Amino acid sequence: MNREEIQLAWHELRFRLDWTRLAGSDFQRFFEEIMGKVETDFVPVTPSGQAGDHKSDGYIPSTKHHFQVYAPPSGIDSAKACGKITDDFDGVLFYWPDMARWTFVWSTPRGGLPPDVIHLLDTLAQQHQTIEIDDWGRDALWKQVGRLSDTDRSALFGLAPGLDAITKIDSADVLSMLNTLAARPIPSPETIDFELTEVGLKMERNGLGDGVRLILTASYGLMPAVRSYLASHPDPSFPDRVAVALKDLYLGLEGELDQQPDALFGAMVEAIANPEGPTSSRYWAAAAIIGYSFELCDIFKK
Repeated sequence: MNREEIQLAWHELRFRLDWTRLAGSDFQRFFEEIMGKVETDFVPVTPSGQAGDHKSDGYIPSTKHHFQVYAPPSGIDSAKACGKITDDFDGVLFYWPDMARWTFVWSTPRGGLPPDVIHLLDTLAQQHQTIEIDDWGRDALWKQVGRLSDTDRSALFGLAPGLDAITKIDSADVLSMLNTLAARPIPSPETIDFELTEVGLKMERNGLGDGVRLILTASYGLMPAVRSYLASHPDPSFPDRVAVALKDLYLGLEGELDQQPDALFGAMVEAIANPEGPTSSRYWAAAAIIGYSFELCDIFKK
């Protein structure tokens, strides 16, 4: 494990969280910023007057490649999506008759496309065999980001906390965040299951990827400090209160990010690392707290 691997893993978590949470014009700007780094001749198409954007949300002149970007805040409705795809594709074909490739770029909190949308894209591809027609969801768009240099990715998502920051964390960081968590409003009492489960299998069951594995590995050395502080705290109820607070945070984010486990993990770490922000050394302490709770099965599926 080296700095480049950690940086890539951290950028992927940041990307997944942005891909899931951004919608409408915010997601389109997110897409344009990425493509501006990926393709030097990418051109965002700006609506103008009654002509609008001629049904193109982005254009690569060298390859005659047009994009339609679709990320409604409430998720993808099958009928509305099919109507927009048909209207926009017919429109871009009219205004740009030399089009060679057309890509439907989409985002939804559920992480997938309705079957009617998939069938429509297949039908369009069969009807227009001289045009390459495809779609970019989360993984396809991340593949574009993965082509970028570390410098370009950092310009998009910021610098990851350096590995050297791990050695600078002391028990005060953990103590501070644990106290913050313990001070959260406590929901109705529940039983916290502290039965240990093999972490690798649990990650697989929850669909967590290699990026999360690297983040957990990097923060693993701090977990004994979390365990020690909880075990030695003078208030015997403190560990349970922390566990309930973490579970409450998890459940609050799960509704938004249930279909995006990596994004859910990243959102929990960042929520605890704030207000100093995810690039501070506190990021690793936050990751250690989440990792410790994950290991004990307080959060995520067993």
